[in-house]
Amino acid sequence: MRRLGAILVVSLACAACGGEDDSTGTTAEPEASESPNNGAGTPSRDDVVATIVADVIVPGYVRMDAATAALRTAIDDLCAQPADAQLATAQQAWREARQAWSATRAYRLGPATDRRSMSKIDFTIDPAKIIDLLAGTDPVDVTAIGSLGSDQRGLGGIELALFGSAPVDPRSCEYAASASELVAAAATALADDWAAGVEMGTQVVIEDLVNGVVFALADVADMRLGPASGSTTGRAAPAEIDAGPAQSALDDMVAVLDSVDAVVGGLEPLVSEQSVETTDRLATQLDKARTNIGLIPAPLATTTDEDAMTNAYRSTTAALLLARTEVASLLGVTLTLGDADGDS
Repeated sequence: MRRLGAILVVSLACAACGGEDDSTGTTAEPEASESPNNGAGTPSRDDVVATIVADVIVPGYVRMDAATAALRTAIDDLCAQPADAQLATAQQAWREARQAWSATRAYRLGPATDRRSMSKIDFTIDPAKIIDLLAGTDPVDVTAIGSLGSDQRGLGGIELALFGSAPVDPRSCEYAASASELVAAAATALADDWAAGVEMGTQVVIEDLVNGVVFALADVADMRLGPASGSTTGRAAPAEIDAGPAQSALDDMVAVLDSVDAVVGGLEPLVSEQSVETTDRLATQLDKARTNIGLIPAPLATTTDEDAMTNAYRSTTAALLLARTEVASLLGVTLTLGDADGDS
């Protein structure tokens, strides 16, 4: 198995020395199928994966680790000195942590699935349960919050505590501090795993990355823009899709597209080797999707511009179809039926 992580700087330097057998970790001549039609100057699949890990995945989790650590510090400061300025700082830190997490959407593979990171960082919450918890007297320290179900903590729970009311009362602040400590610990574990190196075969990584791109685009198109615009339901419901008190849905979608752009850009040498036309069309559709999301009046929860939401849905869906059909086929990837996003 190839060990993926920061040590791949060495692997890149030695790429010309030969391939690496995925099952033994020993140096061997690369098989012809490992890099079809590989011409002069075209990087091998090993090289492409190494570059994506070094330039996209590792930095992405480092940024998320830093953002969640900053969130934890901001909430600690807020609890120590409750004031409007500290609350505003904590709210901004939450937005940055959520966007940093969303920006990993297309590459939650390996440790993210092994550690069930989604359940620890940003699982869909049950607001009623959290409201009941905050109104009660049960402990809300780190141990107590860590023992709760995934739907009662994470970034969603912190959002409810920080944006639900002002000023934040002491019990809500303690809950948010505990939840942020757990989120930061989960983020650090992912960053540390990738920095130390992850045992995954090259083709497995490519399979997971393409599936990650497909799931990320489906998340934006089918789970968010489709229902928000009414394109998939017949009834526009932007407030239901942007239901959190921070109303961050548009920023979250842009961050998800950032993750897709990063992975697609990393895979571009392999896709272009088979079809430059597919590469160009996918890049065009991703640009349109980003532009059209930016044209939706913010926040999504209160917009009445159904045309803007529909245009964003259509351009994102076009990118999704290209990834699901042409990119997957060109790279020999089998798409899975479920989302390998760490817990779902």
